[in-house]
Amino acid sequence: MKCPHCLHAISPNVETAVIVPDYNDDKWVTEHYVCPNCKKQIIILVYLKYNSLSRLWLRNSSNYILPKAIQNQPLPVEVDDPVVISDYNEASLVLTDSPKSSAALTRRCLQYILREKVGATKKDLADQIQEVIDNKMLPTEIAESLDSVRNIGNFAAHSQKSKSTGEIVDVEPHEAEWNLETLYDLIDYVYVRPIRFQRKKDGFNKKLKEVGKPEM
Repeated sequence: MKCPHCLHAISPNVETAVIVPDYNDDKWVTEHYVCPNCKKQIIILVYLKYNSLSRLWLRNSSNYILPKAIQNQPLPVEVDDPVVISDYNEASLVLTDSPKSSAALTRRCLQYILREKVGATKKDLADQIQEVIDNKMLPTEIAESLDSVRNIGNFAAHSQKSKSTGEIVDVEPHEAEWNLETLYDLIDYVYVRPIRFQRKKDGFNKKLKEVGKPEM
């Protein structure tokens, strides 16, 4: 398993405690462990249901209590846009509890970046995505990921959904997670890579200058 805090693969010692005894073949338990890597605590609330055929308690659902949600990739320090930081962090926070809300926040942030940073001129997200694909405004892998976002939840097939980016649209948890990963990749391309490239270039030019050679 992965630690929900640091995302390292771990094999912790899990302690289990029953908090609601057997009732109509249902049972609630907590699982608690400490990550051996980051030393942070994890508490999970688990709902078990008894299967009379196998005579086993089967895991029906589970929710993180601590931390509230599984940690996604934190934004690099180069990202200083408050709109992006707010939407990305909130979409990450609610991903487990409400994939629909997470997807809505993600789409809103995608639309903001495409308009303000990439140069898309269309009004609606579905049209913006088609615009950046047609005009090759983004690398192929990011453009293809965005195209998938447009089709998740049948988003592209309904004009009302494309006009109301923040609308709560039915999505599966894995689809909301894909949306969030696509947003992270777009943020990395737009905000992070240019700064890191310039930093690398400046360092190289400094070395060239020290030896009396022309800068790049």
